[in-house]
Amino acid sequence: MMEQKTTQEKHDRAKYKLAASIKGVHETTPVDRITVKGYCGGQRPDPPDLFTASFKDKYDLINWYFDKLVLQSLSRSAWGIRWREFDPEV
Repeated sequence: MMEQKTTQEKHDRAKYKLAASIKGVHETTPVDRITVKGYCGGQRPDPPDLFTASFKDKYDLINWYFDKLVLQSLSRSAWGIRWREFDPEV
């Protein structure tokens, strides 16, 4: 029996897709020249309000993704265990 994904899980997955898209576009385009349409395949994000509901701008998306990567790295390291003592949200 398949588990249904929660709305939050679907939302997080969509945010990761946006992050992967901007990462791919950044390989050929400087960040200051990237537009939302540029990393959404020339189209509006689906659902259309996902980007604006989740992020202030492209820099906010980049910072969100970077934070996720750092937290994942820390959680895999011995130092990450100590980090949780200071930040219970990790």
